[in-house]
Amino acid sequence: MGVLFFGFKLKKKQVIGIFIGLAGTLMLILKSAELHPNQDYFYAIFIILASVGYAFNVNILKKYLYDLDAVSIAVGNFVLLLIPAFLVLWYTGFFETFEFTEASTTSLFYMLILSIFGTALAKIMFNKLVQISSHVFSSSVTYLIPIVAITWGVLDGEKISFLQFISGFIILAGVYLVNKSK
Repeated sequence: MGVLFFGFKLKKKQVIGIFIGLAGTLMLILKSAELHPNQDYFYAIFIILASVGYAFNVNILKKYLYDLDAVSIAVGNFVLLLIPAFLVLWYTGFFETFEFTEASTTSLFYMLILSIFGTALAKIMFNKLVQISSHVFSSSVTYLIPIVAITWGVLDGEKISFLQFISGFIILAGVYLVNKSK
């Protein structure tokens, strides 16, 4: 996206690193599809759409919002999200059907904690990362998400296969190649 729409330049080794990381990620996805063939993988298209949105986000931050404070950018993002979030809640009947019980208020409390200390804090740190580094480096950290997901799975008692381990190594090799200095 950076090359196509924002005029950024990539080095050959960065392109190779991106595709190596993508290959490792695809290996993990294909292994998952092999283990769970009855799942509907149509919804994976939303992951692709989210990735495209993520790519635009990184490049817009780097090209147009580099001089703004990371907190200001995060606040702006969340303020803009209030409108569609409110509309979704309104049209799904949330305000009419929600009951304030001990369980529901506890759930809302934990969602608030997750949104502040998870999403908002991560967004601020990511915005700062984009500002102090290259857009390629910032976006390459997403290749680490499958590795983090596998780690959580292992901590939850799931078994990791040799192919998953190798895929994680390939992803890290791609990230290294993208960010390797001259």
